[in-house]
Amino acid sequence: MHPVDALLINGFGRFGNSIIQILNARSIATRCNVSVVLFHRFDLVNNRNLDLSSTIRLEKTSIAGRATRPPRVIWATHALDGTRLIDEACSSANARVREVLASAVAPQIAPSNEQGVLTAHFRSGDIFGPNPHLRYGQPPLSFYQKVVLDRGWSRVDIISEDRLNPCSAALESWCREQKIPVTWSCLDLPQTIARIAGASNIVAGRGTFIPSIVFLFPGERSVFLFEPGEEPLLCDPKLTTQQVKDKQGHYIATVLDGNWTNSAEQRELMVQYPDESLTPLHSWTRK
Repeated sequence: MHPVDALLINGFGRFGNSIIQILNARSIATRCNVSVVLFHRFDLVNNRNLDLSSTIRLEKTSIAGRATRPPRVIWATHALDGTRLIDEACSSANARVREVLASAVAPQIAPSNEQGVLTAHFRSGDIFGPNPHLRYGQPPLSFYQKVVLDRGWSRVDIISEDRLNPCSAALESWCREQKIPVTWSCLDLPQTIARIAGASNIVAGRGTFIPSIVFLFPGERSVFLFEPGEEPLLCDPKLTTQQVKDKQGHYIATVLDGNWTNSAEQRELMVQYPDESLTPLHSWTRK
């Protein structure tokens, strides 16, 4: 049997999952003494080749025009699927990967000087389309309202991909009714990454998107989560994290139990779920 010449990432996930895939690819390549990690397409780094360490290179696959001998043995593995990490995200072994990816994804990030602003990110887009991922149910409006009322924010900045998530418009209207200064921006992916990376206080939708940005661009900030899982990317020691949980369990059972279909009933529950069914904000520590 030939030694493995290269490790193949067989299809990248969306932004957050792709960061986890690369971290795990470096871990596997190190253990197997592989110097090349191949990928088909990674638009966020403009499909560039990157040095993940002094001995491991991330390379785009090419059918023609390759200057070097193609690998004889390529290993594709399901270890690169999912959101579990092989090595601690903030370990010294992954420090180089984080720096390289941050520089490639958003080379010029300016931290915000407005410490009292709350940035509210709403996951939207395809999960509010006709065939959404079953595990991508999002938090209720009452969660965002609870974070807004937690302290006297100077302004609430709402960020979303589009206006499909019903809670984004509802939060804007509610803030205006409460005389709380509010803005709403529909941004593309690079713009969203830049805004979140520079934010000091973030209330997050569910998924790996916000944790991946916080991981790539570490610093002192507060992040507010609804029903968090293991969250392996939230490992920065400068991070303060608080959570809200569904104490009644009805929201989890209806929206977050691998049963998200974007039904009218689910969207209505997102906007109507009562505050008294949620726990108060309290500290969250990564498991």
